[in-house]
Amino acid sequence: MVHRLDPSRASAGDRVVVTGEGFPEGRSATVTFRGDLLRPGVRRQADVRIVAPATPAERGAVAVAFDRAMERRFAGGGAAAVHTTFVGDVEVTFQPGKDGAMPLSGVAHGVRFDVLPSVTEMPLAAES
Repeated sequence: MVHRLDPSRASAGDRVVVTGEGFPEGRSATVTFRGDLLRPGVRRQADVRIVAPATPAERGAVAVAFDRAMERRFAGGGAAAVHTTFVGDVEVTFQPGKDGAMPLSGVAHGVRFDVLPSVTEMPLAAES
């Protein structure tokens, strides 16, 4: 079972931790965001699926490195990048161990996750 994402808003360079119950310790996972992307002044982008690798974090948690590529998948790139709110399900899936058991997964429904585009260029100062 997935409990939450921390932080609830991220930009490139952040580390997003997904906590849950029953996560196998020391195992990598896949985190899947499945839902809608909401952007100001833009039509809702429905039924989006964004998949990210996750590494073991503290007990009962995995971490996603939220790099520029992940940021672009949520918020767009370059001058078109805009604050985006993801609303939907977040699923964490652990691949089966060597014994051939079934994959283990958990999901959280109704998650809200904000992505704030990182600043890539500083505006030029006005000359006096």
